[in-house]
Amino acid sequence: MSTRRKFVITLNLLALVIAALLVSIQRYASVAASPAKTSAIELQLVALPVLASASQCGASCVVTSRAALGISEQVAQ
Repeated sequence: MSTRRKFVITLNLLALVIAALLVSIQRYASVAASPAKTSAIELQLVALPVLASASQCGASCVVTSRAALGISEQVAQ
């Protein structure tokens, strides 16, 4: 292969890499600029010995909401 042909192929590959990089930057910027569509999920460890002793499942219970725990406000610690 001639040197000129290698040079042209290298330039084309470089152009493809730059184009892919620009597309990925544009996608990242558009995702970062768009507002979140789903609300954040809050995970919090709460020590509740009453829950473990009062339920049938003991320590293996999974509580999915504050309402299930009977908590209406966040307790400052």
